[in-house]
Amino acid sequence: MKKEISWIIWVSFLIMSLIGFGFIQGAVQEDAAYQQAERSQNINMALERLISELKDIETGIRGYIITGNYSYLEPYNSSLPNINKYDLMLENLIIDPTQTKNLPRLIKLTKKRLRISALSLKLMQTKGKDAAFNQVSTGDGKLVMDAIRAHVAKMQSRENYLAHAAKKKSIDAKKLQRMVYAIGFVIMAALQALAFYRMNQEINQRQMAQKTLEELNESLEIRILEKTREVTELNETLELKVEERTAQLNAVNKELETFSYSVSHDLRSPLRSISGFSQALIRLKNDQLDEEAQDFLNRILNNAQRMGLLIDDLLKLSRLSRGSLQKEPVNLSVLVKDSLDELMLQEQSRQVKVTIEPDLIATADKQLIDAALQNLINNAWKYTSKNEIAEISFGSRMSNDKQAFYIQDNGAGFNMKYAHKLFGAFQRLHAMEEFSGNGIGLATVQRIIHRHGGEVWAEAEEGKGATFYFTL
Repeated sequence: MKKEISWIIWVSFLIMSLIGFGFIQGAVQEDAAYQQAERSQNINMALERLISELKDIETGIRGYIITGNYSYLEPYNSSLPNINKYDLMLENLIIDPTQTKNLPRLIKLTKKRLRISALSLKLMQTKGKDAAFNQVSTGDGKLVMDAIRAHVAKMQSRENYLAHAAKKKSIDAKKLQRMVYAIGFVIMAALQALAFYRMNQEINQRQMAQKTLEELNESLEIRILEKTREVTELNETLELKVEERTAQLNAVNKELETFSYSVSHDLRSPLRSISGFSQALIRLKNDQLDEEAQDFLNRILNNAQRMGLLIDDLLKLSRLSRGSLQKEPVNLSVLVKDSLDELMLQEQSRQVKVTIEPDLIATADKQLIDAALQNLINNAWKYTSKNEIAEISFGSRMSNDKQAFYIQDNGAGFNMKYAHKLFGAFQRLHAMEEFSGNGIGLATVQRIIHRHGGEVWAEAEEGKGATFYFTL
């Protein structure tokens, strides 16, 4: 339906354009006919005036020769300048190719007639009346004048033909224009009737569709009300479940706080006793103990201290899940540089090539993100400790339309098939004797990054270093 109406509109537009074009063409032809008639009239007038001026010149010369009275030369003197004026007027008016070829012949004949008149006048003034009369009696002037009249008549006939042809062309254009108008208006009327009929059909169809749509809307509203009631009931049930889960989570958090307090106080006391008594035994009875006993005591003391550090790390990890984040713009590049500067100050003997992309800014909790970066930097520092020249880099790149920050090293690396164990608490991919550590650092990093709504992952190859990425 829409395509048909669009087609009708385009055809109507085309017909109107043709009518407009026909009107313009008719106007152009009429204007051209008017201009040609005016031009032809002016050309014929100029030709007649040229003949008239030549006649005045001929009459003036004859009167002067016959009477010898200079007053007869007045028409000659006044008409002579007008000859060039009419020649120039004809040159400007004539545009027809045929007339353009005829004009030089007329000008040539005119100049020849003027030379004959000038010769007659000169003979009159120098040799007398008889010589001038004899020259006039030869009939040369008459022959040239007759040729001029014949040529002018030919040119006037051509101009009359041009004016008549232009007028006929204008009349034909008007007839064609009227015919185009009539046909165009008939077709447009038929198209308008067809468009009105199709639009009326469209309106009826739309009214029927509207009625059907209203019925569907009523049915849909009923279904929406039913679904809304069901959703409301589900929401109420869900709210009850959320409240129950919230209460359970609060209870679990309270139990975790109690557990943390118990770990912090109850476990530390026996550890301090073990450590203290071991130290006292080594200090007081060291001379009475053989080397094996001293080794056992030192192992007890070292493991007690390690257990204390593990408890501290475990408590720190549990505290990461509590409290609100204090987010602000943080220059990560500065934090990484500070951590590396402190490590290089502690181990000045190591050769480490450091590359830090400047001014990497992120919105984060400064204290927590600093702790995550320190853990990652410490790992890179630790696992490059066996390299003669260590390389540690910090930078960023785009990953899945997000800015991902990374810390890269050329250290020991690891086998990627064990990557799923990286961020678990107390999970280690290297032996304790090879690289020290509690196995809690990367779990801390993951907890901090997840609290910031980001992700952390790693890519590595054994013996060729590792790269840890994180987003915020």
